[in-house]
Amino acid sequence: MMTFYAFKQKEILVDYTLIGPIAIFIAAILNQILGALWYSPKFLGNAWASILGLNEEFLKPTIGKVLSSFGISVVTAWVLSLFLQLIGATTIAECMIIAFFLWLGFIATTHLSGVIWAHKPFKAYLIDTLFALISLEAMAIVLSFWL
Repeated sequence: MMTFYAFKQKEILVDYTLIGPIAIFIAAILNQILGALWYSPKFLGNAWASILGLNEEFLKPTIGKVLSSFGISVVTAWVLSLFLQLIGATTIAECMIIAFFLWLGFIATTHLSGVIWAHKPFKAYLIDTLFALISLEAMAIVLSFWL
């Protein structure tokens, strides 16, 4: 038996130009810089690679990897900006709280399934998901200046 639910119709307004390409670009660049530092051999890169059994050759940046990663950063910053607008966050604190809950609900949980089902090492999970938290928080701070 199918049940249909009627929802109260709401008008949701999102200004796709409120946070322009410059803000998205700055947030994406910041994400790239944080990633380069986080996964650098001098910080967590060697530990991360060792845990996952990756060699140095695999970790060398190529133009394809850098451009792909930047594209991912742009999409992440843009979608984060849309969530911040939809929720009505305007202060740095509000943006950081929203970023935390997005991380908790969509990143920390979904990546944990890799530990459970694919046997990804828990330490690698921590390195990856903590980076995601820090980068989302940093992007939320940048984007808050345009809200």
